[in-house]
Amino acid sequence: FMEAPEGVSFLEKLHSCELDAFDEDAQLQKDSSWLEMVEQAIEKLPFAVILVNMQEPATRIALVNDAFEQLTGHEKDFAIGRNCRFLQGELTESEELTVLVQAIRQAKPVQVELTNYKKDGTPFRNYVSMRPVHDSNGAYRFCIAVLADVLELSALVRERVERLVCLLPA
Repeated sequence: FMEAPEGVSFLEKLHSCELDAFDEDAQLQKDSSWLEMVEQAIEKLPFAVILVNMQEPATRIALVNDAFEQLTGHEKDFAIGRNCRFLQGELTESEELTVLVQAIRQAKPVQVELTNYKKDGTPFRNYVSMRPVHDSNGAYRFCIAVLADVLELSALVRERVERLVCLLPA
């Protein structure tokens, strides 16, 4: 970023912070602290960010930021606890969904462009750059994704999105 947006220096600190291995009750408190740190780091970023909990059935959203609300029109309270399928619709490309789902299942980073829908039903071209987040034992715990409207993506902005994704925890 030309000037680091608020939260980026915190993201750099978070990037170096490991998510500890899963250890039942004690880990739930650590997870909560880690999630609070992620939430603080992503809140003021200029791009929509989603964190999905891979330990939950149906891979439910654990966090979204304000930019997600601005991009999609969906409030945080609506999105959290749901699978991302609510963004899909009639024109969502099945081939791109297959690529995305395979990457999620295989814990691989991926970038796709697909048609998603805003709360009001308006379709938009969504650039999704996603990467898996593993704990200190290598267990696949979360997926984190940065989203952007393709119509607003110049080459420079796309590069900024990718640089941001590299700063996110892995």
